[in-house]
Amino acid sequence: MSISYTWSISDLKRQAEDGYVFSVNWTLEASDIPYSSSISGSVNLERPDVLIPFEELNPEIVTEWVKDYYGSEQVLSIKESLATKISNQKSPDEVIGFPSSWIPAVTGDVD
Repeated sequence: MSISYTWSISDLKRQAEDGYVFSVNWTLEASDIPYSSSISGSVNLERPDVLIPFEELNPEIVTEWVKDYYGSEQVLSIKESLATKISNQKSPDEVIGFPSSWIPAVTGDVD
């Protein structure tokens, strides 16, 4: 399977007077079922020349603002980082646990 990426916007901060959104909290989730990884962040936006009325905003518009803020190279780098995390889940370098012969797990000397 291939990895799918889903952007979500978790919060917007705006000026009450005119609806100018100056801060966006976002999350990007990568999924290759049953594996997944995500990263969250926040961006502070410069005031645009023309404001989109706050009630006309949608997740697609705001997600594009986030992507534009980072630029295509940084967005690709973020996605590559998530893909590496998923790859490590599929084939971990380190694992935790006991040998199966230790069931039930030894917890110490019992008198």
